[in-house]
Amino acid sequence: DANACPAWGDRCAKSFVHKQISETEALVYTLNDLPWPVANRDVLARVTWKQHGETLAVEMESVATDGLMDRNKGVVRLKNAKASWIFTPLETGRVEVVTLAHLDPEGPLPGWVTNMLLVDSPFKTLSNMRKVVMEKKYQDAVVSFVQDPVREN
Repeated sequence: DANACPAWGDRCAKSFVHKQISETEALVYTLNDLPWPVANRDVLARVTWKQHGETLAVEMESVATDGLMDRNKGVVRLKNAKASWIFTPLETGRVEVVTLAHLDPEGPLPGWVTNMLLVDSPFKTLSNMRKVVMEKKYQDAVVSFVQDPVREN
């Protein structure tokens, strides 16, 4: 749900699907609001989803693209960025969430901003995501390519 990114992604000011390529692949635009005096960053990423057959883990991989969308004035476009999220269902009915990211910020960042992005932002993002997924609109959501684990009661 790219449009929901500002509700759960720390520093996410705007996000939307620029182009839906297939059921499991899209170009997604995201604008990140960074504190002054640092310029905001944006990225157009090729986002792909897959489910691992044995574990039923769902993985999202996001890789920055370049040259597929006009740049916004005053915003630094990330060209070298890769992120992944892995959602693994556990026998308890809970879900283990692992997120990994590597990016070139396309210029120097003050140490305090780097620390914020490496420590505070991931924690806030995961905390916000936990709240958002509990909203009613996600409780009965169905994603056609995802096979739900069968739980024995």
